[in-house]
Amino acid sequence: MAWQPVETVPIDLGTGIAPDRAQAIAAALTRRVLPLLRLLDGRPEPLASAALFRADGRWLLLTCRHLFETGAALGDLGVPLGASGRILWLRDAAPRVIEHPARDLAFIVIGDAAAAEELARHWRPALLAPEAVAAGGELFVVAGYPYAQTRRENAIVYARPVVLFTRAQQAGAEELRAAYARIARRLDGIDIHTPPLDGVSGATCWAVSAAGDDCDACILRPAGVQVAFTHSREIRAEALAAAREMFERLRAS
Repeated sequence: MAWQPVETVPIDLGTGIAPDRAQAIAAALTRRVLPLLRLLDGRPEPLASAALFRADGRWLLLTCRHLFETGAALGDLGVPLGASGRILWLRDAAPRVIEHPARDLAFIVIGDAAAAEELARHWRPALLAPEAVAAGGELFVVAGYPYAQTRRENAIVYARPVVLFTRAQQAGAEELRAAYARIARRLDGIDIHTPPLDGVSGATCWAVSAAGDDCDACILRPAGVQVAFTHSREIRAEALAAAREMFERLRAS
């Protein structure tokens, strides 16, 4: 069974972001956002989303804790290796999990050097550190892999990520909430029905800022992890500002 990503067009939920800036951000995110797959009855099935980071010299996947409450075992999880069609199963990556004791946050740390090198050949990680976490913001972008944009055909799983721009409704120390309307405009000018975000749980919510008007100078800072949504209302994310003790445990290990 092979995995094949499909190109996507970003969605704007009323932010008015410039199309060239949005495309530059989407291009950056699709190099570091991954679907988390679960081996089920011998087939890879989409389970959640994650983003690839480097923190304290380690490779890790940032995602939601609740994916382990679905009955998924760490050894049954995998990530695709870019557009190669191959899947890296985490059982071969010496993984370990650092969970937040109260918030819906988890680090999956890659312990095997060869697995980390394989990831490096296909993905570009972002840097993750407590001082790099955004404590709030107004404009956010979320990128992940919804089930509704995944299909299976001739032993190939085709997956189109969603990249959506939205504005904050609430940006606190523990929780972020942002608008999620049922109708939104794609960056090619077409109004669409937004997809249900099942499968996007675990996706990083990035705060977007920019130096001047240069879209190439846009700054993306991880602010939270998407954990729930209500169509026509909101996206909810756990704030990464609450994850300091997870960083402490990572550094102590």
